[in-house]
Amino acid sequence: MSTAAQVEQLDRARLPDGRTAALNPDLAAGLGAALGDALLVRAPSGRTAAVCLAAALPVDAGTGVLRLDALTRRAVGARVGTDVEVCRADLRELPAVRLETAAPVDGAVLRAALAGLPLTAGTVVALPVGPQG
Repeated sequence: MSTAAQVEQLDRARLPDGRTAALNPDLAAGLGAALGDALLVRAPSGRTAAVCLAAALPVDAGTGVLRLDALTRRAVGARVGTDVEVCRADLRELPAVRLETAAPVDGAVLRAALAGLPLTAGTVVALPVGPQG
């Protein structure tokens, strides 16, 4: 089951980039999703992102709003005001993940940063690492 939602800006100071989305409680309940569950967001372009459900802002109650951070909006190609499809993600453990980084990053740092993060093909992730990895 999926539902349509309108993309709005998520406050980066409130939640980390590329990991979470805030969906109004009515839409989340309709999907059978609870806080912390993984959601799959699909833009009209067909690009997707998997995010964890965070608490919605009180102002979003009763609206069709899905709040995404800038990194996730860019990854799926959705601007503020774009309608996207949202559904609960069917999570499975993958045997391997291929990562492309702009600079070398220590494997232990990557494992720690990606632990518990839902990923889809083409996911863009902001890693909390400095220039030394």
